[in-house]
Amino acid sequence: MSLQRKIDVRVHVAKFINKDSSPCAFINVRNKCKRRNIQIKRIYFLNPFDVDKTGGTRQAVEIQNVERPLPVTLKAGKEWETWLKLKESPNDKTDDNTEGNFFNSFLVEIDNDIVLISQQRKGVHSQGEVPNGK
Repeated sequence: MSLQRKIDVRVHVAKFINKDSSPCAFINVRNKCKRRNIQIKRIYFLNPFDVDKTGGTRQAVEIQNVERPLPVTLKAGKEWETWLKLKESPNDKTDDNTEGNFFNSFLVEIDNDIVLISQQRKGVHSQGEVPNGK
């Protein structure tokens, strides 16, 4: 099985319990490999609503969270999460029925320059703990 199929990148919207109550997009990376660690090198967002009519590349917005610095090594069988406040996002349209789905607009670059595309994470509480958090 390819490495891409053993790594999940999932996004959901929630709020912290004891912090600023602003909604955030939480980007969760899960390493389903049984023996292999991976390195998360970069996380970025491509705004699906910023359509370049000239056919050019959309601007990538880096997700840089001082509380969750990159790069980070994710051990086999573990998950890690970072977040972006929606008010700091270039787009906060989280309706999954919209063309250019917000939840599929986060990209994670890991070892060997492999880039993974996010999927919406469903069934997550609107408040809770961050995996592998401090």
